[in-house]
Amino acid sequence: MSGSPPFAAEYRLTITGEPVTESGVCSVTFPEGGIRVTPHGNVSIEVNYSEITGWLTEDYRLDLNLADGTELSLSKLARRYDECIDTFRSNRREYFFNALLLEEGEHLDIAGAFELQNPTGEVIAAAACSLSLQSTSLACFPDTSLPFLVPYGSIIEIAHDQELYTITLTCTDGRKLSLIRFARRSDELLRCLEEHRAALYGRQSLALSALAPHTGAIPLRKVASLLRDGVPAERKELESAAPGFWDALWRAGFCEERREYADSLLAKATEMYVVVKETGPWGASEDTPAALADRRLLYLFQIGSALVVEAPSTDDAATYIFKIKGESRDFARTLCRALAAIQFRREPIYLPEAELGKPPFDRYAEAVRVLPALTDTRSAFIGRAIHNSFDSWTRTICEAIARTTP
Repeated sequence: MSGSPPFAAEYRLTITGEPVTESGVCSVTFPEGGIRVTPHGNVSIEVNYSEITGWLTEDYRLDLNLADGTELSLSKLARRYDECIDTFRSNRREYFFNALLLEEGEHLDIAGAFELQNPTGEVIAAAACSLSLQSTSLACFPDTSLPFLVPYGSIIEIAHDQELYTITLTCTDGRKLSLIRFARRSDELLRCLEEHRAALYGRQSLALSALAPHTGAIPLRKVASLLRDGVPAERKELESAAPGFWDALWRAGFCEERREYADSLLAKATEMYVVVKETGPWGASEDTPAALADRRLLYLFQIGSALVVEAPSTDDAATYIFKIKGESRDFARTLCRALAAIQFRREPIYLPEAELGKPPFDRYAEAVRVLPALTDTRSAFIGRAIHNSFDSWTRTICEAIARTTP
C-alpha cells in the first residue's frame, strides 16, 4: 500500500519551543520506514516510525506525537481517511516487524489490547495492540507506542480469567502483562501461548539432555526450569540442582582452541552465568555440538565491575566486555534480554553508530532505535578482545576490565 497515490490533506505542525504553528495544504505519502508530509510550496517533513511516541485518530484526523515534543496533525483526508489510516497502521507494523528482527515465522496474528504493570502493581502502559506469536517470543505492537518482545523463557506464570477474558503473564523481572479485549479469541490465544511455551521448553530440555547425557530425569528437569530459553542461570544454582551437569556443559561447550581462553576467565571470575538461546542455525561452526546447532551458548563471567561474555563454538572470534550496571544478576538478565531480541547477533552491540547506518548493517540501526534495552546494552559496552593470540587477547581483556573500575 506504500505505492498508492499521495493523499491530499491539510497539516498542522507544532514544534516545541517555537511560538508559530505551521499549517496548510499538503500531500501525504508512506515511503519505507515512515511518513512524508509535503506542504505545497515548502520542504517536506520526514517522520520515521521510531520517532512516533504516540498517535490518535479522532474526528477524521490523525494526530502524531514525536519524541522531541513535536506535534503533527493531518486532517481533511475526505473519503480516503480510512485508506490513509489503514496504510499507516499496516506500514508501521511491517516496519517494526523488520526492526525487531523477527525471523522465526508468525504463528498467530491477533488484535486486542494490553496493560503492563511494574513489580509494584502500577499500570505503566496500556493501549490497543496486535500480537504476533513467534517460536520463542510474543511480540506486542501497541497502537500508540513502540513495540516490545516477551520471550517465552521469561514467563514464569500464565493466568486466565475466563469471566473477564483476561490472560496475565508474570515475568521474571516481576512485571505483569495483561492481555485484554480479545473476546472469544482469548481461548485461542491462551492455547497458542501455552503450546508455544511448552514446545520451547521441550526443545530446550532435549538440547540440555544431549549436552549432558548422563544427567538423570529429575535433575535435568530442575536444570531446565533454571536454564530457560534466553534466561541466564548461575553456576552455583545449576551445580546444586544437578551435580555434574555444569562440568558436562563446560566440557561440551568449548572447542579445544577456545578452552585456554575460557579457563583463563574462569580462574578470574567471582560469579558466573550461562545462557542457552534458540536462534536458528546462523553462526554455528564446524566445532558446534549437534545439540547447539540451532542455539547459542554464552558464558558470562563477573570479573570486578565487568561482565565478560564468551560465546564458544560459534563463528564469533571475540570476547565481549561490559560494565556492570546495578546488581550483577539483574544486569546479566538485561544483557541477555537485549541479545535475545537481536537473536544474539553481536554487530548491533559493538558497531559505532556511523557504521550501523551503512549497508549491510543499516537494519540493525532500526533495532537500536526501537529496543531501549539494546541502547542500554550499547552504553555499557566497553570493548572486545579478538582471539588472535592468547597473549594479546589477555592484555586486551585486562585493559578493558580496568576501564570498568571507578
